[in-house]
Amino acid sequence: MGKTSKVFIKEKLWISVLKPIVRVFARVFLGCRIKGRYMAKEGENVVFLSNHQTDFDPAFIRMVSNRFLYTIATDNIFANPRTAKWLERLGGVPKKKGLVDLRSIFSMISVVSSGGSLLLFAEGNRSYAEFQFPIDESIGKILKKMKCTIVLFNIHGGFGSMPRFGHKRRKGPFYGEIKRVLKYGEYENMPPEELSKIVVEELRVVDAESGFVYKSKRRAEYLERMYFVCPKCGDIHSLRSVGNYLSCLNCGLKVEYTEKLTLKSDDPSFGFSKLNDWYEYQKRWVRDYEAEKGKAIFEDEGVTLFLANPYKGKKKLSQGKLALTEGRLSVGDTTFEVRDVMIASPVSGRNLCLTIGTDNYVIRGQDRFNALKYVLMFNRLETRMKNEGLDRYFRV
Repeated sequence: MGKTSKVFIKEKLWISVLKPIVRVFARVFLGCRIKGRYMAKEGENVVFLSNHQTDFDPAFIRMVSNRFLYTIATDNIFANPRTAKWLERLGGVPKKKGLVDLRSIFSMISVVSSGGSLLLFAEGNRSYAEFQFPIDESIGKILKKMKCTIVLFNIHGGFGSMPRFGHKRRKGPFYGEIKRVLKYGEYENMPPEELSKIVVEELRVVDAESGFVYKSKRRAEYLERMYFVCPKCGDIHSLRSVGNYLSCLNCGLKVEYTEKLTLKSDDPSFGFSKLNDWYEYQKRWVRDYEAEKGKAIFEDEGVTLFLANPYKGKKKLSQGKLALTEGRLSVGDTTFEVRDVMIASPVSGRNLCLTIGTDNYVIRGQDRFNALKYVLMFNRLETRMKNEGLDRYFRV
């Protein structure tokens, strides 16, 4: 990308037209207040680094910058050619989810060397159970190569207002702010490891530790998109959410998701108070799981399989029951070998995105579909993802 890129030509137009619209939308419809601005000087290149709590975060962060920001984004959203064209015009740079993608790194460095500025979600993933996803240890080295001003930005309350598992917005504090600004001279002589540590510490946000209250009559709605193992009876198909509660239809366990984003139950056998406690329990369950040859590990009815390669559009391949065994994954009459799964990730609530060979696939389930359980199990079975250590986010 050079200085004559179409994106740079349209820079002033997009900034002047879109930002006021986004600011009104964020405040009125989402309840999000964006605080402060960073006004880059002429000739100053900037990299914005942020935590990632909602699908709207890229738009929020653009409101505090006077620069056009290129954004590193998962290539799953570039499947539709028309959408991809507009995403590129708005600064999207595709990257394979979960991979240290050298092409995207070169693209970032190219943008900066051409006089552009960047927005980067260093965790590479949207918040799940409020833990911080691993931030690649090379982030310090990459930033030092760019020689930019680093703006560290925090989104607060996004997980409380619009949790990744949820469907409707909850009412409560929701805002974004600049946490820290580092000029190149401040970190020029700093060891990359120290710079990486600063990034990790400054981007960490856990809404449940804030004491903020988030009100809703259906706080727990679709928590079964994240939880699939009952910690009381061990059943993996019986969790159901209604209103503010997640219950097990097999043993009767009932857990409240509270206004302060914690877990509470009258059952003395339930010992979790944080979302991440239950999440880590599930990872241990997967880690200890012993698959029986030919027997289904997970099954889900009513799913649809699409081929979804970037810029080529989605093509429906099959529909029916999704089943995972020790060696095979099948959707209707289409079957894949588990050993060939290279990358798997949950996207937008009920989508399971897979990279197998050179192709991207999307498996779309029903409203209560849990894509996460398949991703975790792919890190347990003999997949390329596990054996080559390709997944940094959902390792068990």
